Amino acid sequence: TWGLNICNMFESILERVLSTYFGRFITGLDKNNLHVGVWSGNVQIENVSAKPEIIDMLELPLNLAFSHIGKLQLKIPWSKLSSAPVEALIDSVYLIFTPKDRESWSVIDMNSFERKLQNIDEYAKMYFEQLITKEKEKEKSKSGGKEGGFVEKLTAKIVDNLQ
Repeated sequence: TWGLNICNMFESILERVLSTYFGRFITGLDKNNLHVGVWSGNVQIENVSAKPEIIDMLELPLNLAFSHIGKLQLKIPWSKLSSAPVEALIDSVYLIFTPKDRESWSVIDMNSFERKLQNIDEYAKMYFEQLITKEKEKEKSKSGGKEGGFVEKLTAKIVDNLQ
């Protein structure tokens, strides 16, 4: 029973974390439609709705009039987290949009938008290269100058397995 109590406690913590995170994007999430299998790595959320504000984040000239998400399933490979991807499967999604009033539309200059995306991509690459360089330097100083430390290998595996 001791192991069962720890499992229930971990499930409860994981449920709160998931509710907090996904609560920013979906409504109707509670303990009745959130199923967590801690050891199996399966997380399932059923019968929820997307928040209308997520469409505003995309800056589209649309309003979300209705939404329904039948099932959102996450497969988390706990034992292979650094080498296997976390899979997200979405089933039975229904969305109904209505156009916004013409006065509230904001037209996006696609060239400017693509330039901004390119700048973000370049910044992210530069940031990760700097982060990897710093970690390599830390590893070298810890290991007396040896190449190929644990952090470098772990970072490379995670980057290789992004999907």
